[in-house]
Amino acid sequence: MDFWIDEISFFGYDIVFKSAFFMLFVATLHLREGEANLKFRALRNDFDKILIQKLFVFAVFLTIMILYSWKINLTWLFSILVTLLAYGALSYTFSNVRKMDILIKREIHIKKVLNNQIESKVKELEETNRHLQRISKYDYLTNALNRQYFIARLEEMIKSKALGEKIDIYSIDINHFKAINDSYGHYIGDDVIAKFASNIESILPPNDSLFARSGGDDFIVVVKQNENVHCREFLHYLLKAISEPIVIDDYKIVLDAKIGISSTQTSEILADDFIMQSEAALEAAKKDASEKYVFYSDIKSIIQDRNYIEILLNSISFDEEFELKFQPQYLIEGKKIVGAEALVRWNSPIKGPVDQSKFIPIAEQSSIINAIGKWVAKNAIKQMAFWNEKYNTNLKIGINISPKQIDNINFASKFLSYIDRYGIDSSCVDVEITEASLVNAEEMMQSVLSELSNRGICISIDDFGTGFSSMSYIKKYPMSRLKIAKELIDNIAKNDIDKDVVKSVIALAKNVELKTIAEGVEDETQLEILRELGCDEVQGYLWGKPMNAEDFEKLIISAI
Repeated sequence: MDFWIDEISFFGYDIVFKSAFFMLFVATLHLREGEANLKFRALRNDFDKILIQKLFVFAVFLTIMILYSWKINLTWLFSILVTLLAYGALSYTFSNVRKMDILIKREIHIKKVLNNQIESKVKELEETNRHLQRISKYDYLTNALNRQYFIARLEEMIKSKALGEKIDIYSIDINHFKAINDSYGHYIGDDVIAKFASNIESILPPNDSLFARSGGDDFIVVVKQNENVHCREFLHYLLKAISEPIVIDDYKIVLDAKIGISSTQTSEILADDFIMQSEAALEAAKKDASEKYVFYSDIKSIIQDRNYIEILLNSISFDEEFELKFQPQYLIEGKKIVGAEALVRWNSPIKGPVDQSKFIPIAEQSSIINAIGKWVAKNAIKQMAFWNEKYNTNLKIGINISPKQIDNINFASKFLSYIDRYGIDSSCVDVEITEASLVNAEEMMQSVLSELSNRGICISIDDFGTGFSSMSYIKKYPMSRLKIAKELIDNIAKNDIDKDVVKSVIALAKNVELKTIAEGVEDETQLEILRELGCDEVQGYLWGKPMNAEDFEKLIISAI
């Protein structure tokens, strides 16, 4: 309970009284009238407005309410009334145990105040409310709309646009902004963001645009097209604003950014979908170093095909549509077959043959890669276990593993269960991890690879020689073999730099007692260079294309 006032009526009082988040009971000085707010009425649901004629009636009311609800004794209540009448104010905190032995803490504040004091308090609360309303809608640093409020405003703009009117949306991501924070500090970084936003806002049409900060260095601009504003013309001004030098203290900073653009003429599109289109275009721009901006219309068919493939992958039977191919691997000296890499092929009755390089990256962006990985590992291990037992061989089977699979907490135990189930020697299983995935690996990667290695499984770094930190990862992970990237082998006979890189990789492997295998060997010249450099094994079209199980079995028989 908080206020006694002379009148219960002035501008703004009603709003504050009804919306207060604490319990309020207000009575006039002469106790002729009183009112409880929603929070107070929630305590007891049996009254709405209280008319009080006498102090005695008011005291009785309080006594009943407090005794009934809070179980407070009469001596305590009497002391409240004496203190209140003597000093005009009272505050008290107490605790009591309610249902289910829960300790409840209570606070009561009673104070006599004048109308102007209440009005001042109301104005203060209204100002606080306005501030809270603003920060719930606008970004504190740039004064641009925040993402949530932007979406609501965009929905309104889409629904209210005239027939045939076009709306363009631009998703913007500042390139390498982290480097600015790291180089100049976060205070300078914040100033850069604020001035960058100001530069963009300065070119926006005043009544037909929206501007939001959707993330740390991400912004979204929406502009209605009209006779004065056209998409490519506005894009020109936007690029100019982005590249405008930003001067802070003694620093002159020039920014660059990627932009994804989408347009719509329909009022049926949802704001979220519209934003997703521009963000998809932005992602395409970020992947292409040569492009500053990408239009969604230019990549729409690619994205739709990608989405369709993902839908199909989630609905097909792997046993019916997937097939394993086996590409043989040979010792370079003597051309002795030592194993094969298992490669999955998708024979879709709807889309026809779908290459692994096309659908695996899509699968890796969703959880479906775990199911595909299990299918490949299970069937590859099962098949090689069968051949090794039947023909008394010790051929290795190479199985590609995605980092997304390793992130699955049950990956190692499931993988090892296939080895135990089909009885293959652990040393005949080779897990292949790309060098790029090791560069960005988490602790889970090291733990899982160590667990597999401790069981005798071979670990190979795939596509080796094209990463940023190749040397350090050889010591960090329990590796058995380096697979030299096809990209290097392609030009080994034409490019001295690639040849020197391959030479260094082979020398490095020998120094740390690792085997080397070259991928993508397609002609005799490449083979001879690799032999001269001391490469151990080769894999490629020169000695064997990926083949089905039947043909690979014939190859095994011919080699016995």
